[in-house]
Amino acid sequence: MPPLKNPPILEGIDDLANLSYLHEPAVLHNVRLRYAQQLIYTYSGIVLIAMNPFQKMSLYTPDVMREYSGKRRGELEPHLVSSDFFSACSYEDLQFKKKKEQKKGNSIIF
Repeated sequence: MPPLKNPPILEGIDDLANLSYLHEPAVLHNVRLRYAQQLIYTYSGIVLIAMNPFQKMSLYTPDVMREYSGKRRGELEPHLVSSDFFSACSYEDLQFKKKKEQKKGNSIIF
């Protein structure tokens, strides 16, 4: 029996819950495709998956924060600041937390 494969139109989709076939190889393939495009955030239903880019990226600039401000989930690519948890936080709050936690391994689970 051939493996269950998602149609090409779903490759790189921003929410894994929308895959036709949700299994480990499909999840890893989708996240790998997004990572290759420097899209480090992917939704899996209500969970936000974040892949470590191992490089500096301009993900939390004031322009990005303004772009996501007031937007609903799904209007833009998945992003940490698009979650309800951080929607009330200011850019300065995030910068303080970032500076405070530099040079430490960090994981956040929502």
